[in-house]
Amino acid sequence: MRLLTWIKEAIKSPRELSTIFPSSKHLAWRIAQQVDAESDNRIAELGAGDGALTGPLVEQLNEGSKLYLLEQSRSFCEKLREDYLDHPKRDQIHILQEDASRLDELVEREGLGA
Repeated sequence: MRLLTWIKEAIKSPRELSTIFPSSKHLAWRIAQQVDAESDNRIAELGAGDGALTGPLVEQLNEGSKLYLLEQSRSFCEKLREDYLDHPKRDQIHILQEDASRLDELVEREGLGA
């Protein structure tokens, strides 16, 4: 189902996707394993897309961590909201329909600076 969602978005808005293929599960898990699961992290996934990396990142969250998903596409944001609506860690997951180039504004607005 993820691949179908990704293909639809690629056809609808090809210039907004930053990749020509969705990330593999293996790659996503390898990236997520780089997160220090022992720390209270604030993680921003830029261009969360169809959530290929999101799932493994959510698994790395401990009680004090927060995950900010930035995605321009309304349909991808809606899909992510559906996917995590009833998730046990839903209060730690913040889905924002934002352009990643505005990350500095998000950091300031959300009080995420050091």
